[in-house]
Amino acid sequence: MTTTLHRFLGPLFAPRLQLAVPVAAVAIMLAVFLIDLLTPLGYVEWILYLLPIGLALFQPRTTLPYALATVATAMIAIGYFTSAPGVDPQLAVINRTLGVVLTWTLAFVAHQTLRAPAPSTCCGSRKARPRSRRLARRAHAAGGRPQRCPRAV
Repeated sequence: MTTTLHRFLGPLFAPRLQLAVPVAAVAIMLAVFLIDLLTPLGYVEWILYLLPIGLALFQPRTTLPYALATVATAMIAIGYFTSAPGVDPQLAVINRTLGVVLTWTLAFVAHQTLRAPAPSTCCGSRKARPRSRRLARRAHAAGGRPQRCPRAV
């Protein structure tokens, strides 16, 4: 299964990306965690935990978004208990709970995106359009009717 970045960079960089993306994601998460520890409650620095989950879209493993969401959830909880007091703790709990829900929602969407099959060369692909136009012209020139894609409605 190839991801969008693999299609652009080609097979030469694909093996490097399989290791580089998780390493970059962990590095970003550690940096965000340090920022979270240094800022008082009430700041929304935990939203930066969404970056590594979005970065997971550029690699082929479908379970990585869930793994990153698990780590992000733990870091958000630890950050709540170790951050300096700032706003009302109830507000901080609500704020971080929304962050956890958002984190898991993005992880689910990333997982589903990675699981989706690659676009086929039939129907909607840009590569298929010129070919299908040529086939349609040939069929029309031969007096026949062009066949429609079986997936077309």
